[in-house]
Amino acid sequence: MDDETGAVAAEFAVALPAVMVILIFSLSLVASQVQGARLEQDAAIAARAIGRGESVTDVEAWLKADLHNFKLTTSQEDGILCAMLKQRLSVGITLPSFVLDERSCVWVGETVPQ
Repeated sequence: MDDETGAVAAEFAVALPAVMVILIFSLSLVASQVQGARLEQDAAIAARAIGRGESVTDVEAWLKADLHNFKLTTSQEDGILCAMLKQRLSVGITLPSFVLDERSCVWVGETVPQ
């Protein structure tokens, strides 16, 4: 007698954890891409603000409303001011975190007050 009672439930119980892991990983990957785009926009805003004379302290205060656990650094060379933003991003509860970094530069001419 070929009794397959419960075979579908057993296959479902085996496949469900794998599907859930793939789904969670995919959603985390999309979330990190969205955060990367957001960080890129914030780096551009920071570079433009510092380039027009805003203080780095004020720009960091503005960024704190949008970002958490970030670090802003600036550099200037040959009339180009660059703002670099780094942010530690955690992908779920048990997965290790990683650092997103974005850089945006603006032409400011010869000098920028620091």
